[in-house]
Amino acid sequence: MPALTYDAFSALFAIAERSVLRLESRRHTEIESERVRLRAFLADQLPAVREWAPDGWTDMVGQHTVVGRPFRRVRVMDDPLTDYNRYMIWSGSHNVRSGEEVRYLACADANALDLPGHDFWVFDSARLVELRFTDDGRPLDHDLNAT
Repeated sequence: MPALTYDAFSALFAIAERSVLRLESRRHTEIESERVRLRAFLADQLPAVREWAPDGWTDMVGQHTVVGRPFRRVRVMDDPLTDYNRYMIWSGSHNVRSGEEVRYLACADANALDLPGHDFWVFDSARLVELRFTDDGRPLDHDLNAT
């Protein structure tokens, strides 16, 4: 199956009618837009509680949750937590303020549950989008698998 375009992937959020779920199982990602914040966080140059400005993402999450459509995320974390894990917990507060439910799962528990070792989004329990990354964590593409 060909990789989804950015627009086709983004449209899945807009057409979701019942629920949106994300599994994040990667130990680290190299997302261009978060590099500066990650470096500042690791240098302890960000406040403990961040004032978040509304943006397209939080607006979209809020539109889902205000009508009772669950928007959930599970993040698999190392034990003990890595610096990147701590950053993800800190940055996840932005998502929670928007109405997203964020849960954390230890790697050992994820392994015991036999969860897949790749990241994905599930829309309406009917469309699964697998996220592909390079070995060093840079995003490659997304593949849609509809049921």
